[in-house]
Amino acid sequence: MCNDPSRSSYADHLYKPSFAGFIDIDILETGGKIPLRTLIDHSMVESFGGHIRMSILSRVYPMQAVSNKARLYVFNHGESDIKVTHLNAYDMRSAKISTDIDQY
Repeated sequence: MCNDPSRSSYADHLYKPSFAGFIDIDILETGGKIPLRTLIDHSMVESFGGHIRMSILSRVYPMQAVSNKARLYVFNHGESDIKVTHLNAYDMRSAKISTDIDQY
């Protein structure tokens, strides 16, 4: 599993390394399926693969791909073909931040 933030921003001065990890899964046992869940907000992309056996978190700094212009790309550089069987996207609500100290 890999997280490649290289296309996450057009700004040149940002540190945008790729992160990767291996998931040890018996493909025959799972029916050829590997679950992947990716959570995206304004400055982070976090991916969970193989029933949370692998997690990768990256900071991103988009300048133009915000709101309905944001995109998620799934790619495969492995030895076998893959197929995305379903993909769901949900809007996240804004955080409710309280500055009232008496509340705590």
